[in-house]
Formats: sequence, structure tokens, C-alpha cells
Amino acid sequence: MKKTNLILIFTLLLSSILLNSCKKDDAPKDLLTEHPWYGISVEKYINGQLTETNDISSRKMVFKEDNTYEFYDNNELDDEGTWKIEEGSPDKLIIVDSDGDELVAMIVELSEDNLEVYTLKEIDGISYKYVIKYKK
Repeated sequence: MKKTNLILIFTLLLSSILLNSCKKDDAPKDLLTEHPWYGISVEKYINGQLTETNDISSRKMVFKEDNTYEFYDNNELDDEGTWKIEEGSPDKLIIVDSDGDELVAMIVELSEDNLEVYTLKEIDGISYKYVIKYKK
């Protein structure tokens, strides 16, 4: 009888842990679509050195559950397109703008209050990295 009770308690404890670790709001899509994201800054790095920081507080990103997005600048719609989290890579955000251009952004931080991504590109042997920060 004691063994049965111990197994039951262990099973209930394990079930509780698993259910709590799989909360819906932990998924990247749910966090992205929960509310609009307001711009803070863009940091530009050239070959690993920070070269400039720009204020983007006039900008807002709205990720929608249907995998479309809207980008606003000074409260005016500036661009729209589609987005997705790459399957099997929950830290890779792929954005396709209205012209069909694709941007791959790596998610550094995604929480209820903060979104930070970076993009990389290399041109003529020079490495460019842009770190973009948003807040709730």
C-alpha cells in the first residue's frame, strides 16, 4: 500500500511539473502576438565594434496571430508583411516585407516585457550586426 501511495504521489508531482513547464505563454508566437512592441534602440556594430546607437521610440511592431505583421513609424503604417518562427529553431524569426524581401533575425530575449533581436550581414568582408530592442 505504501508503495502504491508513493507511486501515485510521484506521478502527481511529475504531472504537475510537466504541466507547469508547458505553459502556453512560454511559446515564442504567443509572446510575440500578446501586445504591440514599442521601439527602444538599434545598435550598429561593424566588425564587432559598436559604432552607433539610434533611438527608435517612434516605431512600433505588431505581430498578429495569423503570421502577418504591421510596422508603424510615428503612428503611421510604414510596412506590413508576414513573419514566422523557423520550425525547429525557436530563436530564429523570419520576416518578409511587402516587397518580398526576407530578413532573418535571431531572438536574444523574448519575455512579456522585452524583445531583443539581432541581424547579421557581411558586405565586402565587413561584418555588420544590428541589435534591435523593443519593449511592451
